[in-house]
Amino acid sequence: MYLKNLFLKPMGVLCFLTFVACEDNNITSDIENVEEGILYESDELGEMTRKASVAEIKARADEQYHKSMNLRKNRVAAATSIPHWVGVLSATGGCPAGVPNISYYMDCEDKRTDTQYEYHNCTNCYRPKGAQIVNGGDVKWSICIVDAKKYNFQRIKYSYALFDFSMEQYLGEQNIASIYVYNDDEDKGNCNKFMNSSYGFERAEYGLPQQNHSRNTAFWLLYFKKDNNYMKLPNIGFDYDIFSNFDCDYAKQAVLITDSEDDNCNNSVVLYTPATTTSAATDDPVYDRWVDSDYKIVKNSGSHMHYAIQKSSVWRN
Repeated sequence: MYLKNLFLKPMGVLCFLTFVACEDNNITSDIENVEEGILYESDELGEMTRKASVAEIKARADEQYHKSMNLRKNRVAAATSIPHWVGVLSATGGCPAGVPNISYYMDCEDKRTDTQYEYHNCTNCYRPKGAQIVNGGDVKWSICIVDAKKYNFQRIKYSYALFDFSMEQYLGEQNIASIYVYNDDEDKGNCNKFMNSSYGFERAEYGLPQQNHSRNTAFWLLYFKKDNNYMKLPNIGFDYDIFSNFDCDYAKQAVLITDSEDDNCNNSVVLYTPATTTSAATDDPVYDRWVDSDYKIVKNSGSHMHYAIQKSSVWRN
């Protein structure tokens, strides 16, 4: 019975063959072939598991997206009276009095962590206070919540994105897309938490976004494609940052690279254009490349997530 169980386990196979190899060096090559086969099978199963998990993540995103589209159809008549809540990154690490805010701690990979801001050989590279690297490799997000309709967020000369906190699709103009972002965070001893008690990333049908505690971090972005009409970002009464990368001065822009879970990482970025009804079934449509190759928004490189962050003051009323 013991011998049978031994052969059922890859580690048992390796130990047994290693023992036999001490008796006969002629089967060394056979051992190497078995080892290679086990490792290949393990990698293949891991990739299959990852793809299955990503497909499940996309299915949940599809469900939310369809629900949003249905809400949009039902609310067109009342579009002007319903706020569309979005989030901008705080430029100071906090929000003005009276402005709803989200303070969130994201626990990135603990082992060999390399969460960092992309290095550009400059001494004054921008380090956004709305996305601060803390405790050697985790991220503290500081986000201010405003009504996109009240402040008339529109397309500008450059592509950009905001956190999206309303379930309905934005009704201000056409050709605005949605991006679903899923960060696979640290598995062991995960410390993800909202550091304030009021609001979170979960989009609400009515009202402000709610908290949804999870070992991983998921949120939606509202994605504005570039428009040659050259509208400017609105003045909302305080300084803020957005997701984009359109300025040449590294003192006013940065790329945050977060180190995700090492084992079977299931990061996902799903792009929905206005005409899209479903996401790709198996392959991430924006895997290992930037959403918007010209100005950059977010990228999933497999084991890391990349966020381009831009000071709004560069192109603001």
